[in-house]
Amino acid sequence: MAISTHNYNTARLLLIAAGSLTAAASHPKHGGNGWPDGHGISLLKEARDEFNGWPVPARDQGRAVVVRAAAQMGIDAW
Repeated sequence: MAISTHNYNTARLLLIAAGSLTAAASHPKHGGNGWPDGHGISLLKEARDEFNGWPVPARDQGRAVVVRAAAQMGIDAW
């Protein structure tokens, strides 16, 4: 399944707003008819790993944003 450019970029911005430096370092998508799930999954995994290193409650808040970002991209299993 392909991820739309809009959904990928919106998910990326959610992660950036939550404080993810890895999402901030990634590049927004431009054009195209969609992107492979793998692009979104990589974005999610990198942010998850980053948030896992944070102290509670920031860690839990970051994890919640990762779940929202996954839903934004239509990714339910990764």
